[in-house]
Amino acid sequence: MSGGSVFAKSCGGSYRVAPGDSLSLIALRIYKDAGHWTALHAWNRAVIGDDPDTILVGTDLRLSCIDGLPRTDAISEISPPATPQREPATTEAAVVEEVAVAQEAVIADGETPTKPATPATPPPIRLVTGDGQEPFSDHSLTGGGMLTEVMAAALRESADVSGFETFRINDWGSHFDPLLNDGLMDVSFPWPRPPCTDLSVHIACEDILFSDPMFEMLMLMFVQVSAPVPFTGAADMIDRRVCRPAGRMVFMLDEGDRNWVRDGTVDLVRAPTVESCFDLLAGGGVDAVVMNEFTGRLAVERMGLSDQVEGLANAPLGIVTLHAIASRQNPNADSAIAAVNRGLRAIRRSGDYQQIVDRHLKKVWSGL
Repeated sequence: MSGGSVFAKSCGGSYRVAPGDSLSLIALRIYKDAGHWTALHAWNRAVIGDDPDTILVGTDLRLSCIDGLPRTDAISEISPPATPQREPATTEAAVVEEVAVAQEAVIADGETPTKPATPATPPPIRLVTGDGQEPFSDHSLTGGGMLTEVMAAALRESADVSGFETFRINDWGSHFDPLLNDGLMDVSFPWPRPPCTDLSVHIACEDILFSDPMFEMLMLMFVQVSAPVPFTGAADMIDRRVCRPAGRMVFMLDEGDRNWVRDGTVDLVRAPTVESCFDLLAGGGVDAVVMNEFTGRLAVERMGLSDQVEGLANAPLGIVTLHAIASRQNPNADSAIAAVNRGLRAIRRSGDYQQIVDRHLKKVWSGL
């Protein structure tokens, strides 16, 4: 059985995991809804295990029937679609907003009226985000999170946008490649912008289009209260084990002449999720977790680690801004990012942006 094939006698069947697959991507291809990854995990926990982010190439997954999918075929080949499905998904998986575009035909004086040619309607902008970035993006938050709401408000106000769809895929490492690079999605958010003047990240900056800043925050090291890192200089970090969730950028570890990753000063540990990084910290498996001040503090509070873990707010690694990104390989990248920027400027002028941010931050501070 070849990678990515489905065998179905009626509705349902089996799927063999192919390179680059995640449960969210498989669910999006087969069920047209990335949110059904939870059902895939539940049916196949015996072969996947408790961690849904750990699926091995070649594993055969059992598929059950959901809303008539996968369709009845003797053998059908499932491969990454040229364009994602544009049908509305469940509210857990996506937030879909449609914006109508009004067009008028203008006829100069003296001309014979003719039926105007119907201009091609641009396709909806396909957005992809994921969970684990509270308060900015998570399906459990109001509106999907602060920046999910900001993006929706911005694109509703942006001219020349025929509509947009938001997909939620939790494998952040897959967002740029293959989702953006292969044109399966147009825009991903939120992402910190690296210092593009730094030669070590210059190539990445050449490949990515960044929107205007959507939010600004501190990057902190979180350490054990009982075993703090004496952060007085670079020598204090030699051989320290530092955790960043898989798929997240690490440029902040090399900024300010730190070069912790570039020079091998620290042992960079990649854990599947924010929570798993803090589990390692609480258990002594790492010396520090690097996370933005909001996501880090909310995770510590949610996990009941407030007495054990603290963020070094007096020694931040720097200030980062969050953005929407697109791949320059996508011919729609320039127009998509331009639409995001027009919308961001519009909702900042109207005050809608500040209202959304204030509402979400009020919930953050009340919960800490």
